[in-house]
Amino acid sequence: MNKEIELKAPVFDPDNLKGILIEKYGDYTSIDKDDIYYRYPSGQLARLRKEGGSNCITVKKKTLAGGIEINDELEFRVDDGESFLSFMQITGAEEYLSKIKKGYRFLSEDGAVIELCEVSNLGWFIEIEKVVPISEDQAGTRAEGRLIDDAKSVILGVLESLGIPESRLEHRYYSELLLGRK
Repeated sequence: MNKEIELKAPVFDPDNLKGILIEKYGDYTSIDKDDIYYRYPSGQLARLRKEGGSNCITVKKKTLAGGIEINDELEFRVDDGESFLSFMQITGAEEYLSKIKKGYRFLSEDGAVIELCEVSNLGWFIEIEKVVPISEDQAGTRAEGRLIDDAKSVILGVLESLGIPESRLEHRYYSELLLGRK
């Protein structure tokens, strides 16, 4: 399973930050993500992400510490997104919320993914993440802790290099922000 180490912060001048990102990281790819979240009666969420003609399913076990998410993440692709949504309903999940993200993706030399994106109904955010594969023999060990600490160091270093203070980190999940807006 993978560990996703991620942070996000609101952005007040996306054009300026985009220029800084281009200067630091060069080329970018445009992103356009359409997410539909389903929730089971147990509270577990599953997300269908439609991006660039593909359908990616994600289930996370989320934890949050000091504005940094450390998530156990299971992702896989499906050919038919609509059939998957029908499957979700048949198995007892209900549509919970949806989110659209559009923006730009940059990659750092040390493996961080940096996205500057506009999130539907919420505004602009910078997201910095690093995904760390954790083998079964590393799970729950000091080796896992070191890998997570190294990933945190990388993403916090990127944040600092962009001139964004840690005090600006958003400590809530997008789902909480979106539901608070309804």
